[in-house]
Amino acid sequence: MGADRVLRTSYTARLDTAVHEALQYEPFGLRGRKLSAKEKVKKGIFLFSLVAAAGYYLFLLILFLLR
Repeated sequence: MGADRVLRTSYTARLDTAVHEALQYEPFGLRGRKLSAKEKVKKGIFLFSLVAAAGYYLFLLILFLLR
C-alpha cells in the first residue's frame, strides 16, 4: 500500500475514557509555573550542579591544552 493511500484512509479509535485536550496540548512555557516551591528548589540545585560540572570539565580541558 502506498503512502498516499495510507494518508487518505481514516481510522477511528474507540476510547473508554474521555480525553482532556487541555492536558494533552499544554503549552511548554506553563510547565514550570505549576511546580511547588520544593520542586523549584530541587530543579535549581540540579541545574546548578549540571552547570558546575560542565564548567569544571571545561576548566580541566583548558588546563590540559595549556600545559
